[in-house]
Amino acid sequence: MLWSYATGGGTGSPAVANGVVYVCSGSGTLYALNASTGAVEWTFAGNSGFTSPVVANGVVYTSSGQTAYALNALTGAKLWSLSTHTYVDSSLTVANGKLYFAIGGVFYAFGLPKGSSDH
Repeated sequence: MLWSYATGGGTGSPAVANGVVYVCSGSGTLYALNASTGAVEWTFAGNSGFTSPVVANGVVYTSSGQTAYALNALTGAKLWSLSTHTYVDSSLTVANGKLYFAIGGVFYAFGLPKGSSDH
């Protein structure tokens, strides 16, 4: 084993991009961990457990409870969020320059800034 990090709760599938592992805990924290050392780069607290993150074009996308988030992948700063009246039903997916997810049984597709790529 190279390293480990206790998140304090269940985790979903991690995302890895540019030497950073992004993993969510069931206790409501998103962690950005250095892929080589396991050191914490930054954390972001949500309302409840997060869905598995996805990374594209320097942005981490995830959701917690009734809110979807876009975070700066380097700093963890919130770029934008979308609050809803019901829980986000699915993990977020990025493909072909679009962000996809479902809320309350409705499927959404958002265009990403030009130059977005899949990771």
